[in-house]
Amino acid sequence: MNHIKSFIIFAFAVLTFSGCATAPIVPIDPTANINNLSCDISLSIKNTNTNKGISGRGYLIMSLPDKFRMIILSPFGTTVAEMFMTGDKILYIASTENKAYKGSIYDVESIPALQGWRLLRWTTERVYPETPGQTELTRKRSDGVTETIIFDSQGLILKKSANGEEVVYEGYQSVGGVPVPKAITIKDRYGVKTRIVIEDPEVNKELDPAAFSPNLEGITVMPLRDIPGL
Repeated sequence: MNHIKSFIIFAFAVLTFSGCATAPIVPIDPTANINNLSCDISLSIKNTNTNKGISGRGYLIMSLPDKFRMIILSPFGTTVAEMFMTGDKILYIASTENKAYKGSIYDVESIPALQGWRLLRWTTERVYPETPGQTELTRKRSDGVTETIIFDSQGLILKKSANGEEVVYEGYQSVGGVPVPKAITIKDRYGVKTRIVIEDPEVNKELDPAAFSPNLEGITVMPLRDIPGL
């Protein structure tokens, strides 16, 4: 009987310990890339010239190199707006108004609140040091613009700057070994600052292609340049 009692106590202790244990964090692999990403986000956009801005919470889904979707939620959890970008094409859906605005990244130069989208592919492009231990790299991009990239000791990007614009990457976290910044701040040459805080990221999991196909049923579609109040 004592043997049975001892076994029960031992088994309970093992189960209790196993239930409380957390999975070990996989160290960051500096060579690992993000191909697909889905996460919660906190978003803020501020025009530093007028000191006006907006902020909110939502979701971000992306499949690199050129598919992005962002969903902005109200404080009550309903969808306020959605942004889709595939290649050079952008679609902004004002969900509460049943209106959508369609255009290209070349149309957003005059729309301050959308400057972050114009720079999104540059922001998410991974660049590596040319030599081990290199902390700064200056190079000419394919579009002819010269950019400077600052790396940390592991070769992860801390900052990109080009043509009066910059992106700052903060506090890398390991998601299955893949480095994911905890926050990204984008500053454009027009004085618009976009900050995205990344929460609960899932990396390189298969994404449904339908996630990047907007439902425009009952939606009036207009040119992107006609967005009011941005």
